[in-house]
Amino acid sequence: MAKDLTVKLPYPFSLSQTLDCGQNFRWKIYQSADSFSGIVGDDHIFVTQRDENTVVFHDTDLEFFDRMWKVYFDFERDYESLKNIFARDAVLSKAMEFCGGIRVLRQPRWETLCSYIISQNNNIPRIKSLINKMCASFGNLIKIKRPDGTPDEGYSFPEPEVLSGLNVPDLEKLGFGYRAPYVINAAQAVASGSLNLDSVAELPINEARAELCKLRGVGPKVAECSLLYGFGREEAFPVDTWIKTVMSEFYPAGLPEFVKPYAGIAQIYLFHYVRSRKR
Repeated sequence: MAKDLTVKLPYPFSLSQTLDCGQNFRWKIYQSADSFSGIVGDDHIFVTQRDENTVVFHDTDLEFFDRMWKVYFDFERDYESLKNIFARDAVLSKAMEFCGGIRVLRQPRWETLCSYIISQNNNIPRIKSLINKMCASFGNLIKIKRPDGTPDEGYSFPEPEVLSGLNVPDLEKLGFGYRAPYVINAAQAVASGSLNLDSVAELPINEARAELCKLRGVGPKVAECSLLYGFGREEAFPVDTWIKTVMSEFYPAGLPEFVKPYAGIAQIYLFHYVRSRKR
């Protein structure tokens, strides 16, 4: 039976900032602000942060961590080198000082696309509620064992093949409103193969954007969020009201050229920094 795996990181990391900065909607705080429970695909994990360089992955082993969680949490990326690049810009330097422990999650493509379709004109608590209802209604039951040994259960994110067979009222009764047909349409496109997410991942960024925007209900923001958080395209740059504020206040002429290859990663630090500063 797998035991707890303690991971020592060579750089500062913040589990709470990473999982609670708006890039994912399925992680939950477990017991304390430094302990989280999450489901990715059909896999469940409890994760606890001990200090800024130490994270404990409960009931797992090194082989599975290397194959799954190291990739998911983007631990293989050299964020210290990025920090040095961003230090050339005064605002980004302050943002990194404030929330430099954030990592850009590498999430499943379908789950990310579907989640951001649901996220439109929505707040984070409601997004989480809708996704949890959908998973409980149409996902697979997952048996969970808490770190203290207590049994629990959760649900996987529904596959597109499952959601593609639904009717609009099936999601409307969960509170999806006008988003219901958009989710079903996207699921049908992916399930039928008319939209191949693996192929989209390999396209030049502008072509990838165009492919996703062919879907009903997918505009520039949903496409950019999907590409950044689900397809690993760090040059994708989601723009919401907070980032509009950042751009108008600090970058009226656009991001510096040396930032643009990593614009999406820069965006998550700028978003969290400015939103927190304003609050």
